Amino acid sequence: MISSMTGFGRGEVKNNGMSVLVEVRSLNHRFLDVDIRVPKNMMCMEVELKELIGKRLSRGRVNLTVNIKGEHTAAAAMKIDTGLAVKYIEALKNLKSELDLDGTIQLDRILALPDIVSFENSEDLEKKVQSAVKNAANAAIEELIQMRNREGVEIKKDLLKRIHTINDTIVRIEKRSAEKSAETHRELIEKVHELVQSNTIDEQRIETEVALLAEKMDVTEECIRFKSHNTIFLELLEDDESQGRRMNFLLQEMHREVNTIGAKANDAQIAHWVVAIKEDVEKLREQIQNIE
Repeated sequence: MISSMTGFGRGEVKNNGMSVLVEVRSLNHRFLDVDIRVPKNMMCMEVELKELIGKRLSRGRVNLTVNIKGEHTAAAAMKIDTGLAVKYIEALKNLKSELDLDGTIQLDRILALPDIVSFENSEDLEKKVQSAVKNAANAAIEELIQMRNREGVEIKKDLLKRIHTINDTIVRIEKRSAEKSAETHRELIEKVHELVQSNTIDEQRIETEVALLAEKMDVTEECIRFKSHNTIFLELLEDDESQGRRMNFLLQEMHREVNTIGAKANDAQIAHWVVAIKEDVEKLREQIQNIE
């Protein structure tokens, strides 16, 4: 599947007064270049977050940012056993009724009773924060990948269109070259006979030399190689693996072949087609730079 290297993803996890927001952005790059920005107390997660990205992405400059709120406040670490508090209150009300006591039950007295208020130890809290960061990061990366895939679909459509256009042009060049080669061969023979009017001329030698000259102007081999590159390029577009680098190499070969065609073909129409192909190859190269 064709995937773009440009995208954005966002993942958020909220739990017990804690909010974890992870945002991840990616741009095109030759290799996978990951930059992680986390709060100082979460620096220990940098390696794990890079591994998460490395398992899902193969190329691109990726920036992942983590923002955490409320993870070290007393409210986040404090736990109140509401069920136990209700039982305490019911017991106190019963005691007040049985002993016919005056007064009200104060909140501060309830909170002072055993096991009503407890605090998570820092290790348990840290594990919860790390788990929330990981979940938010996975969600952000998944959203990023979906965006990259959607853009990849559009890129693929453009690549297919251009490759088919180039292939059609190469077929026209191949046909025109064959016609031009035969035409050039006849013209050269006629010119030689016009210039040299002698019975001592070796017509077989002239025929051979003219054939060699015409062959040098023929671009059939270059056209065949170009069409082969096109076929491989189309196969790579359907590959499940990332093939951006191989596509870029094929485009380099296409550019080399079309340059050779332009240099060999002594024909205005072919020269015009060569310019058009070069333009499309360059546009393909620009698109490929953003493929994973």
